Amino acid sequence: ILELSIVMVIMQHEKMNDERNLTMKPTKVILKDASYLHSKTSITFILKDVVIEEDNKIYYFDTSATFEDQEVKFEFALFDSDMDNLKHMDCDNPVTEIYFIEPDLHFTIIDFNQELLCIYIDFDSGLRHSNMATESGISLRINVAKSDFTKFINELASLH
Repeated sequence: ILELSIVMVIMQHEKMNDERNLTMKPTKVILKDASYLHSKTSITFILKDVVIEEDNKIYYFDTSATFEDQEVKFEFALFDSDMDNLKHMDCDNPVTEIYFIEPDLHFTIIDFNQELLCIYIDFDSGLRHSNMATESGISLRINVAKSDFTKFINELASLH
């Protein structure tokens, strides 16, 4: 009887976890190049933690950028105001910049009035290596359909 009770408790616990997982928001957001099969170029944000500090909600991500067989991994933080800005972001101009409170990376979006957007994801090497913002470093170029970029931004903002 004791074994049966333990099994029933475990089954109820697993069912509750399954139900919670179904209602959870996605925690992994990926933007892939339109030619990903050939370029293997993407950026991935995986929500690791949400912390409230001094009335600010901070979203911590494990982030990785890939190009061919290379991968750069780093931790990235988005604040409440960053998430709000993403929700209200507009790409109506030929060139749009997206900056965040944490200067580790920013996006430059170029719209050539074609099917694809040209997105530069700019990494600040000085900040990554010496904790000094330098606005110099590498850029990862991703060409994506406008609808894919909008979906990416909406999924990232939905984590708010």
